[in-house]
Amino acid sequence: MTVGYKLRTARAAFVAGAVAAAVGGAVPTAQAATPGYYTICNNTTNFSVQSEFVAYPGEGAIFTSWLTPGLCSIWGTGDDRVMRIWVKSGSGKPVLARQFEYKNAVGVDVNVRNSGAFVVVARS
Repeated sequence: MTVGYKLRTARAAFVAGAVAAAVGGAVPTAQAATPGYYTICNNTTNFSVQSEFVAYPGEGAIFTSWLTPGLCSIWGTGDDRVMRIWVKSGSGKPVLARQFEYKNAVGVDVNVRNSGAFVVVARS
């Protein structure tokens, strides 16, 4: 499977996830992890959240779109990757919230929350 195919599939999944979250009304929460999928939900009240699929040697990093509060996105990556979660408030400078190893065989669900300071919760 080519990277371009995976990226197009992931973008379609992102759009479907974002639309479902916006229509649902309730703030979504990522549930149990699904092998082969990376799910991230922005459960903050005032931060935008972005995921970075860290680059392998010889390729560029892949960044998701910024998720506003209340939205989720789902990605099928097909590869083990180092992941970074970035947060920002308004037009401020992005801040690295967390970095971790994503294992495709297990999958991961990430919930980003805040209560004074943001907290990133990742479950495999």
